[in-house]
Amino acid sequence: MRRHDYRSPLSTMRAYLKDMHEARFDAAQPEYDPSWLLAALGPKMLDLSRNLADGAHPYLVTLQHTAEACDLRRRPLARRGAGGGPDDGGERKA
Repeated sequence: MRRHDYRSPLSTMRAYLKDMHEARFDAAQPEYDPSWLLAALGPKMLDLSRNLADGAHPYLVTLQHTAEACDLRRRPLARRGAGGGPDDGGERKA
């Protein structure tokens, strides 16, 4: 319908984050930099959320998935500051 290419969501998100990072912002500057959180579930997108954003917001995932996502988050960061980003405390299902 809109002719979007959905074959490579990882490279599409990587390009989108790069464009956002390089985008010009002319409005009043916020007091602090807002966090960038991705709706990431799979391991590659979780890695991307750790390296190019401030983390992931899991939604309707199991506690096991959340634990595995947190383990991925503990790997060394490639960008966005020295900390581990915000708490990945998304909504979970039992």
